[in-house]
Order: sequence, then C-alpha cells, then structure tokens
Amino acid sequence: MWRIHSCKLPTIVSFLVPPTQPIAPGDVITVNETSSPKCWEVQYSLQTGTGSKTLQNFFEDCGTCDDADYGFQYFGVFCDGQDPPQYFNSDIQLAVGDVLKILDGTYIDRCIEIVLEAPGETTVGNINTSQIYEDCNACDGITDPQVCTTDNISLAAGAEISYEQNGNTFTEALLNGTYQRCGTNFQVISGVASFAPGTRLCTSNFDCAIRFKTSCHTLYGGNAGGSFEYQDTNGNWVLNQFVPQFQQLDVCAVINSVTVIGGCGQYTNNNTRCNSNGDCDGTSTPGDSEGYEISNDGGGVGNYNYTECSTGNTIEGALNPGESIYVCSTTVPNISGGLTVGLSPVQC
Repeated sequence: MWRIHSCKLPTIVSFLVPPTQPIAPGDVITVNETSSPKCWEVQYSLQTGTGSKTLQNFFEDCGTCDDADYGFQYFGVFCDGQDPPQYFNSDIQLAVGDVLKILDGTYIDRCIEIVLEAPGETTVGNINTSQIYEDCNACDGITDPQVCTTDNISLAAGAEISYEQNGNTFTEALLNGTYQRCGTNFQVISGVASFAPGTRLCTSNFDCAIRFKTSCHTLYGGNAGGSFEYQDTNGNWVLNQFVPQFQQLDVCAVINSVTVIGGCGQYTNNNTRCNSNGDCDGTSTPGDSEGYEISNDGGGVGNYNYTECSTGNTIEGALNPGESIYVCSTTVPNISGGLTVGLSPVQC
C-alpha cells in the first residue's frame, strides 16, 4: 500500500490500496471515498497493510487538483440539534439557509441547514440534492412547528409537565419559577402550570435560552484611575466599576456594553470567549469539546481557525461581514480581522 497525505493539510495522513496503474512518490491524486479530503499527495510505498482509500484520478499538482470540479462542500447544522455540525459534499451549488437531507454515510436521512460554504473541506457524506425543503420542520415532517414556549410554574410545590420535541416525549419536574422549553403539545401531569407559546422556531431547549454574546475585556485605570459601566454575563449592568491608577481589571462583559464614565480609563475587547470573569484570567483548560459562535461584525473579511472535536484537526476558514458560524472545538478559536468569539447554541 501507499502512504498519502492531504495537499491542504499534510498532517492528515491515510493509506492507499495499491492501484493497477503505475504510481510514484510525488503524484497528486483524488480518491473515491467521499469522506476524504479532496486532494492527496503520494509519499512512499509500504510493504505491509491493505490501505483504506482507492485511486480515482491523477493531477499535475496540488493546485491543479484544487481547481478541478469536485463538487461543492458545505458546513451544515443538524435540524434536530442532536449532533455537532459537519461538513458534507454536494453535486450542485447550494445557498446558505437551504435545508436538505443527507444521502449516505453515518448521518443518512438526517436533515441539515447549510450555514457556510466550505470549499475543499473534509466531508463525512453526500447531500441528497433531489429536494430542498422550505425549513427544518418541513424536512423533518413536523406539521405542528416547534416553538420556544414559556412555562410558568406558579405554586411553591412545583409541577410535572410533558412535551414533545423532535418526535420524542419528555417529562420534567420543575420547581416554582419560569422556564423556556422547545416543543409542542405541552401538558400538565401534576401540580399547576401554564404555557405561553412564542414565535421563535427551535430544535432544542438551548435555542430558547437567553444568551448574551460575551468576550473578555481588559479595563485600564490609566494615569489617574477610571470608572466603567458594562453588562455582565447575565446581562445585568455593573455600575461605576473603578480601576485604580496604573492598574487593570479583566472582566467578562457583553460585547459593545463597556463604557468609560469617568477618569482617564481605557478598555480593550480581547475577542475571547468567556462564561465568567474567571475565564479572563489568562488560564484555560484545553481538551473539552465546547460550542462557539464566530461572528464578523466588522467591515472586512476575517479569518479563523479551531481544533475540530472529533478528529483533532485544525480547521481554517474566513467570514465575510455580517456572517457567523457555529463550531465545536477543543480549544478557543483563533480569530483575526475584526471577528468575535462567543457562546454558541450548538451542543457539542
């Protein structure tokens, strides 16, 4: 068999079944398996092993291979919210927002929404392009759309409720208070509860949570000290936060909420995801799979890269102004060009 590596990311290595055609180190090829990267370079022959890839075509070099018509690759979010987003291949050009089913592979017949064009990315299956659905509900065959519903539990003793979500029935025992749940056919099993359906379509309870886009900010006291206002991770206002002369304070604040209200203070948005002030102390715990939303709120194209959870590969990409992407990563994504990173509704 032959050892091959990806033209785009040489750290991705695989092994080729010995072909019937002559082959040599340095040859650039494509393979038949759709779950593979697009273009591979042959490295050397091995005397043992059988290989997992089969030869499709030869190309003059990696650049020629990248330019060849090899279909279209897209990043899709699953409509049911049960798995992290994945890259898929299509035989036709699609648009962001299109909803389709998966044709083959691990996720066959699952519905996805296209959220990003991703030319050349490694894919895990092909998209069934025979039908583009109006929305996720139509794709999943849901005639009674799931919406975010406010559940009010009025008595101190609490209540037990049930509701349907993505074809499954869930029951919950809730204490006194107000909750947001995604689903249909809400019922009271015991106790007292009332339900107020909203208008926001959803696929999971996480879609209904009130989330604030936060980032680590550094507040500087300057030459004479400074006072600041900002919103914390719960959206509450922190008023008159004073930072002494020549000192700094790192806080997790809602993006665009920080204001200098007195003194000679200055602040910097560090563009790093945070859940609390403790996340902004310069330490992190890598290795855990976490959901992130990368957004471009600036005026130019911005670049990003992150460590994909299931493979550990480094994924790179770019966002145009106004675009955003949901990713699952074991490290906080690296960003540039005015991008921001915040908590994501994607469950990893």
